[in-house]
Amino acid sequence: METPRSQARLYLAKANQFSAEATAALKGSRNDAAMLNAIHAVISATDAVCVALAGRRSADPDHQRAADLLQEIGGKSKDVTKQR
Repeated sequence: METPRSQARLYLAKANQFSAEATAALKGSRNDAAMLNAIHAVISATDAVCVALAGRRSADPDHQRAADLLQEIGGKSKDVTKQR
């Protein structure tokens, strides 16, 4: 899905919020809530990277497609590949 690159920061902010909630839930022994928030954090972080680099994100309900898109976009980015 085409998404304005300016929205990358919004997805990163969501990722940070979900991550903070996952950490709080884990500290409170709320393991299911921690897991679900961690999953949403990763999805939002993936969206942030894909939007920032290519102005695209996955809207597929199968979250594997988001991972595939990240691999596709990240594999073409010199900034990402030089970190390997």
